[in-house]
Amino acid sequence: MPHYTHPLPDAIPSPLLPIAEENLARVRQSATDAGLAWPAEDNFTSQALRFFTCCLFGARFCARYPQLLLSTQAQASLCTTLGLSDYKARVADALDTSASEAQLMSSLRLVRQQEMIRIAWRDVLGLAEMTETLRNLSELAEAFIDLTLEYCCEQMTPRFGLPRNRAGDVQPLVVLGMGKLGGLELNYSSDIDLIFTYPEAGESDGKKVVDIGDYYRRATQKFVRLLNESTEDGFVFRVDLRLRPFGASGPVAMSFDAMEAYYQTQGREWERYAMIKARVVSGDPTLGEQLFSFLRPFVFRRYLDYSAFESLRDMKARISQQVQRKGMAHNVKLGAGGIREIEFIGQAFQLVRGGKETELQQRGILTILPLLGEKGYLGEEEVAALIVAYDFLRRTENRLQMVQDQQTHTLPDHPDEQIRLAYAMGFADWEPFAAALQAHRDHVQGVFEAIFRVEEEGTDTDPAIDRLALLWSGDLADEDAEAALAEIGYTASSEFYAQLKQLGQAGFYSRLTNTARDRLDRMVPLLLRQAAVTEDPDQTAQRLLVLMRNIAGRSVYVQVLLEHPQSLALLIRLYAQSKWLAAFVSAHPMVIDEILDHRLLQHPPDADDLQREMAQILGRI
Repeated sequence: MPHYTHPLPDAIPSPLLPIAEENLARVRQSATDAGLAWPAEDNFTSQALRFFTCCLFGARFCARYPQLLLSTQAQASLCTTLGLSDYKARVADALDTSASEAQLMSSLRLVRQQEMIRIAWRDVLGLAEMTETLRNLSELAEAFIDLTLEYCCEQMTPRFGLPRNRAGDVQPLVVLGMGKLGGLELNYSSDIDLIFTYPEAGESDGKKVVDIGDYYRRATQKFVRLLNESTEDGFVFRVDLRLRPFGASGPVAMSFDAMEAYYQTQGREWERYAMIKARVVSGDPTLGEQLFSFLRPFVFRRYLDYSAFESLRDMKARISQQVQRKGMAHNVKLGAGGIREIEFIGQAFQLVRGGKETELQQRGILTILPLLGEKGYLGEEEVAALIVAYDFLRRTENRLQMVQDQQTHTLPDHPDEQIRLAYAMGFADWEPFAAALQAHRDHVQGVFEAIFRVEEEGTDTDPAIDRLALLWSGDLADEDAEAALAEIGYTASSEFYAQLKQLGQAGFYSRLTNTARDRLDRMVPLLLRQAAVTEDPDQTAQRLLVLMRNIAGRSVYVQVLLEHPQSLALLIRLYAQSKWLAAFVSAHPMVIDEILDHRLLQHPPDADDLQREMAQILGRI
């Protein structure tokens, strides 16, 4: 993966040097007091000084607990990457050797601080790629989740027994890691978003009988306290359960059936977006796959789902309003050209096309972006620019958070903190760093706006469209409506107007959702205006009205035609020239997907292309 190459400068900026030297002296004195030897290599002292310049959080904890950096285990770990099994071994040791809950709380936190210092050390000093840092943070969280939850459930057994379904089978907990945790992309000081679920309803079999939902509510309360509570040793991870069905007002844990019913009947668009990265982080993977078997159709629709662009655009608009309202223009996550826009770009194509192109049903954005380039949805240069920008932005985000282990995404405004961030990113001063950052954000924003642009050509420039909108809404007298149609080229205006009235007042229109009616109300005047310039306006418009009747309920097609005037114009030309094609498309609206794919029109497939596509389609069955 291409990434920026800016190692830390050897010379520490003069405003930062006194504090860095003071931090180093404090840690060395603490090591001496604890009887720990300071490594003899000069390189280590130089590395420590540069690290303590960038990571005040690390300096603070190493001064209190020098073993976090200087124990044999800690020293060996600085030179290598670790994986999930290594983290689980360290968390298990803390759980096994703690004689009380207070000791356990401290032990878990010290394991966390040691690993966070190791990860920050490797990241800041250029010993780890950005992808390693994100994976390490995610797998560390996963180890804490899995083993601490297992411990909490074991604590339930003496009083409550085991949770069983009506057949007597134990019902284990399955935990979904959401967002960046699910995508193995966790940032340095992030919340962990979790959803708890179990296969079937039932009760516990212990001295005190409770239903399974209450059983796991009690277990997770303890789990959240063990990880979330802040003590003198810090916290482990902040746990957020609000992404679960019904949010904070819903049950903490739900059965698979209850989950399925919720997402089928009440799942919202933003929940589809949230589910893209969902991954089992604790529990039986086989049960997890059973769970995903009914979540996938909710997330990835069988047809091309262009409503995703609209919903993500609306979501981004709300975020932008929040950024503007709160003065967060310098937020590297939410601001213009920030991390969120890169994720939206990838996830928009996943939501639109993931149901048909199953290879897009992957979690990591750095896996998705190259796929979009291979498929031609993004240009090669766009993909390369987005990947490099993502690398730069995520490093910036992490190094902002590594200073004090705080969940911040906002660029500093204090000169010393600006210099600290620039230095941590490998720049000698703030100005060149800020210029490089802005260049990346400009690239991201340019791609984002090109993809999510709302094209409004022809919506306000033609006064005839305003009159046709009044006609469609029933706000023109019959005589005026017929005259308006005749003026723009319709010959049998009386008969055609009667068909329009029937369509607009039929029962099917009243049964449409508010969103579908709004889209149809915007579409019909456009169709009437553009059909009027074809060779036979009455015939073309009648064919188009059949299509509108058939797709009004699946209004995502209406929306995408509204947003892509070129595709709408092409569709109208086809309907004007071919009765057979118009009838076929109206009967099979999914064909519109092919009409919208301009790559196929510019480069028609040959026999080999069609065979490959057929093989892919059959291979998914």
